[in-house]
Amino acid sequence: MEALGMTEAEVHDLQLMLRRVVSALDQPSGQGDAAPPG
Repeated sequence: MEALGMTEAEVHDLQLMLRRVVSALDQPSGQGDAAPPG
């Protein structure tokens, strides 16, 4: 992942975000969890 110039923390955040998006797509009724804060 270093090739992309991303730190371990950034990669971790990206993985968490992806997991939330996938969960939202799998369960349309739970989209609230995938909504960005704010």
